[in-house]
Amino acid sequence: MILSENNKELAKFIEKALDYTRAGLIITDSSLPDNPIIYTNKGFLDMTGYCEEEVLGRNCRFLQGKKTDPATVNQLRDSIRAAESVNVQILNYTKDNEIFWNELFIDPLYLDDKVYFVGVQKDITENMKQKDQLDTYFEEMEQMSTPIVPVNDSASVLPIIGQLNEHRYEMVINNVMNYLQKTDDHYLIIDLSGLVEMNEIAVSHLFDLQKLITLTGTNAIFTGIQPSLAQKLTSLQTDIKSLTTFSHVKAALQFINKHVQ
Repeated sequence: MILSENNKELAKFIEKALDYTRAGLIITDSSLPDNPIIYTNKGFLDMTGYCEEEVLGRNCRFLQGKKTDPATVNQLRDSIRAAESVNVQILNYTKDNEIFWNELFIDPLYLDDKVYFVGVQKDITENMKQKDQLDTYFEEMEQMSTPIVPVNDSASVLPIIGQLNEHRYEMVINNVMNYLQKTDDHYLIIDLSGLVEMNEIAVSHLFDLQKLITLTGTNAIFTGIQPSLAQKLTSLQTDIKSLTTFSHVKAALQFINKHVQ
């Protein structure tokens, strides 16, 4: 279709070779209305479940569905309008309305004063599933790194281990707010004995955490402030006296037991 009559044998050979590739391949003609598909290989048909007659002459938007990201579609449209190469991961649909993740590469092809677009597709559904599983695993691990443990009818303990960066702080805040909404705790003990680094950001987070907990009607108690940590707080000119602190969780619980009796 694109090659000249003198290259028919070569064209047949190339077409047959392309049908043996595991990737999907389509070519569209931007000079025709709606930039329709003028060539498809067997890999594309196998991937999508359509037959050749159902594909040729159509714009490839028929692969889109309800869950296809409009932002990705706009990115494709803008690149095609500008005749630029583009690579996206897009959620597409087969003929049987089955969802699959498509790693799509589109490149302009200039030939005989016309612009064609070559689209190469690869089904990456399994890779995306594995990525989702990994994301879920790491999310669960993060949740486990900030457990809130009830110790009696009036108090729970939140051990903070490692660093208290922005991401970790947001996670702590979400866990604390969700937890306190479901309990009648009068005290939340935040144990800092596992905190490995204290900087201005971490200090600010601790004071913000205290304020938020207090606003819920719960008393915040900090334990495990090591001498090195106390020196850091002092060097940062923070008002550590505004915090209720104890050397360890056991001392905090003794204080709580006296006040709830």
